[in-house]
Amino acid sequence: MPISKIRWALGSLAALMLAFPAHADGQEEKRLVSPIVVTGDSGSAVLGLAYEFKRKSSRDFSNPAADGGDDWEEIDTDKLEWGYTLKGTITGDPENNPENFMEFDLFLNYVKLADLKSISDCQSITCDPWQHQFGGVYKYEADQSLDDKQTVLGLRYLSHYGFRVPGTYKTSSDLYLSVAFGEVTPIADGERQQILGDALEPFNRWDLQALYKVRVDQLLGDYAEDLELSYRYFSEVDAPEVIEQAELDRFGHAKAVLNLKNNMFIAYTDGELPLDRAADSTFKLGWNWDLAALGL
Repeated sequence: MPISKIRWALGSLAALMLAFPAHADGQEEKRLVSPIVVTGDSGSAVLGLAYEFKRKSSRDFSNPAADGGDDWEEIDTDKLEWGYTLKGTITGDPENNPENFMEFDLFLNYVKLADLKSISDCQSITCDPWQHQFGGVYKYEADQSLDDKQTVLGLRYLSHYGFRVPGTYKTSSDLYLSVAFGEVTPIADGERQQILGDALEPFNRWDLQALYKVRVDQLLGDYAEDLELSYRYFSEVDAPEVIEQAELDRFGHAKAVLNLKNNMFIAYTDGELPLDRAADSTFKLGWNWDLAALGL
């Protein structure tokens, strides 16, 4: 990818993030750190720290009620969202990191909000509990040591399907889908360089993800809150035959997370990720610590 494209994308997103906050209707911030104990295929336990930092601003384009009126002109609203997400896992020894993949994500999305109703109110065909998002994304992906790294510039579609629990703002279950297509520009990639030589060429890639989240507190009582099941799939478009033979063109990663009371969780993962190509199966026990909620 030409450097000019990357600079244009970064410059445009940065300018939007700096300019829009003054006009934002809402802001959301997450600073989550999670001390964890991870065991991989080797059987040895590894201490680590999972992290997710997110900042999102939004501008609402819904039509409010006219002066003196009580009803809004539209139930569904349009919204513009922009921000960033940084997430990954750090361990004392990068070579023993079973989830050795870091992502920094800059995004700008147009959002079509849905009116989430209770299941009893959602029997007619006119009820649409889907929320749709479409926008541009620039990503920086790397391993913990930053030996292997790459950028991604592309488009992404996201959707959310959920039903609200009657009398609350919580949903009883949620389905999230994400489809992204972008141009990947390798900066350093030892395995691809061994096969293709020093001249690493950009390539196109699909990034698909599905996540289902369901509340389990009624089933497991006071011990758990919800269960998350997700699968992520990466596929290089028209990969060279030598890349296919080396199995560097496609990666799949499954994850199950049981969120417990008191911000604790148990997780199981299996599969591979870009730049973390060892097919590990891991168990993880951790505790979520939201710095933003604590005012830190």
